[in-house]
Amino acid sequence: MDPTTPGMDVPSAVLQETQARFIRRDPEREACLQRLNVGGPLAAESPERVEARLTRLGVPQPEAQAVAQGEADVKSVAQHLPEDIRLTAERVLGANDLVNVGYLDQARSCSRAVCRVVIRDSRGRTQGFGTGWLCSPQVMVTNNHVLGDTQTARQSVIEFDYELRGDGTLLERTTFALDPERLFLTSEELDYTFVAVQGDPSGFGWLPLYGSADKNVLGEALSIIQHPSGEPKQVALRENRLVDRLPDFLHYETDTAPGSSGSPVFNDAWEVVALHHSGVPRRNDQGQVLKRNGQPLRTGDSGDQIAWVANEGVRVSRLLEDLQSRTDAQGKALVEDILSPVRPPLIGSPQVSPRGPVLAHAPATAAQADPSEAQAARVIDLGTLSAGADGALTVPVTLKFQVQAPETKPAPRPEPAPQPEPLPDDGPDTGTDSGPLTSPPPHTPQPGGERPYLPADDAQQAERYYAGVTAQTPQARSPQARFLALSQLLTRTHKAQPRYNPSGEVYPWVDVWPDGKLRSIYSASEHDPQEFIAADLAAQERRERLAAQEGLDVDTLEDAVPYNCEHVVPQSWYAKREPMRGDLHHLFSCEPNCNSFRGNTPYFDFPDYGEVLRTDCGKREPGEFEPANGKGAVARATLYFLLRYPGVIRTYSERHLHTLLGWHRADPPGDWERHRNAAIFERQGNRNPLIDHPEWADEIAFGEGLGR
Repeated sequence: MDPTTPGMDVPSAVLQETQARFIRRDPEREACLQRLNVGGPLAAESPERVEARLTRLGVPQPEAQAVAQGEADVKSVAQHLPEDIRLTAERVLGANDLVNVGYLDQARSCSRAVCRVVIRDSRGRTQGFGTGWLCSPQVMVTNNHVLGDTQTARQSVIEFDYELRGDGTLLERTTFALDPERLFLTSEELDYTFVAVQGDPSGFGWLPLYGSADKNVLGEALSIIQHPSGEPKQVALRENRLVDRLPDFLHYETDTAPGSSGSPVFNDAWEVVALHHSGVPRRNDQGQVLKRNGQPLRTGDSGDQIAWVANEGVRVSRLLEDLQSRTDAQGKALVEDILSPVRPPLIGSPQVSPRGPVLAHAPATAAQADPSEAQAARVIDLGTLSAGADGALTVPVTLKFQVQAPETKPAPRPEPAPQPEPLPDDGPDTGTDSGPLTSPPPHTPQPGGERPYLPADDAQQAERYYAGVTAQTPQARSPQARFLALSQLLTRTHKAQPRYNPSGEVYPWVDVWPDGKLRSIYSASEHDPQEFIAADLAAQERRERLAAQEGLDVDTLEDAVPYNCEHVVPQSWYAKREPMRGDLHHLFSCEPNCNSFRGNTPYFDFPDYGEVLRTDCGKREPGEFEPANGKGAVARATLYFLLRYPGVIRTYSERHLHTLLGWHRADPPGDWERHRNAAIFERQGNRNPLIDHPEWADEIAFGEGLGR
């Protein structure tokens, strides 16, 4: 494949061609936008197309013609139509934003046929991701720049149900191999690839391709179902507006997020109108791609930061026309299935994956999207749309359009689960076992000065700290009671709660190693504390300057101008709330590239970690990250967080606890962590029990701290 532009997974040549087409159409598009903004689709589109579009939606031809010719108002005509036709017609012509619940049923059904394309090399290593969808019971379609040849297709696989449930956990995905020997048709010019699928994926449904020219009008809202950058399935719901129609391509504007390579683009009746293949990024006068903050995109920057102007997709009618001309096509029966579309039955939520010969079932993992990196106001996780036995949908998100639905009674609140009996209190809060009640100044002496790296009496202080918890023998306590007792102790003794300030709280003393250096938690690279302090102070000044110029809150610019600090429990999981955000027990020195590389991804233990290519920071796949270094320390910090803030972490399951406890046992704490624990005890008043007593880990029910 061609090289890609930094931060994007689309080849540079494809982007450049898309941008050139977009620029050439500037006059026509601007004229169209002016008409759309004044009079909507009726003013921008030809009467013939409006009439054809309304007729396709089910509006009787005489009424459709009257509306198209301006002889009748769409609302007055639509009020005599059946409810589903009325709402769709009004929505398409911009007269109404209401959708009924059946609209979401259609969205869920269509989403089942959309898959993640996992691009692999000859050794089975993952090289990248794309999106595709079943366009017939046996054939998947994606971009040529995703699967460009039979060898790549033979090595790659597709995954269905790679999406989040409503509780933030991943479904069990179903994986199919591809069968390019049966069918492989591709076009670099139109950027498409049709390839047969091994086994029987038809249980996921398919998205038929219709070649008629009445599937859209200018100004119609479009939706895209996709796996952005290989992430769990998402939908940009009615977030793109069709603004231009070229012979081979459609242009649909967006000010939020690009589509993903190979995604289906739907009209407002959930028919596929285009194969998405590229976006149009905003550029400066020097031709550099710009980020949303107006700065040029740099190597290593995330594609989520790009400022997008528009999207481009290959027209379905053009795909079918080209497919019909392929006289050299193998698998003629499969091609005929595509050219003779049959609409599949409506499919509900993925409760159980369809049965059939599949390559593998991948284990489910937990993940949660970072709100600060949300792709669009209307980008929602399709996994949150769940259908009950009566067909009713639960939508636990706020959408920017109205949904007509019958009133439902709230479900009765479950009885609270019985709490384990707490252990005896460790005594009144006298301050004798909880550290100082007043906060010392944030900047503290460096190693080698008068302050010892490890206090001589730290073991005695720890013994006094846990006196109440260890009063009973282990045999007299259940793992649940131990969890509750430690959770109460850590919360009660957390007297000082410093706000997030790594240059003042983390780098000068807390995270310093015995040699006086800082070590990046994931890469283990060494840095002078003053280097990180100076970098963070400069970043803070820049944030404050930008905030003043843009009228923004300083914290909102942290992603654009990051600290050299890692929250082991990502800030997005608790909306940057204090005291969690500033709790020193889970803050570590970390270079920005490793911080960005991990993102807000849960920890994971890859079976092939030692055999694959990876960065100095570790290995990352969507929803999964394994650090190169610091596993024991981050595991203990995460387990501390579960004790101190039970119910906050909703992205982990018991399987993740097994990984964390394994890392804890394999990489026990040393002097650096004992120093951290003592310094944080002096600053905050509480301690990490997994550092003081590593042997307690198997006696505590950490699952009590997981959010449900």
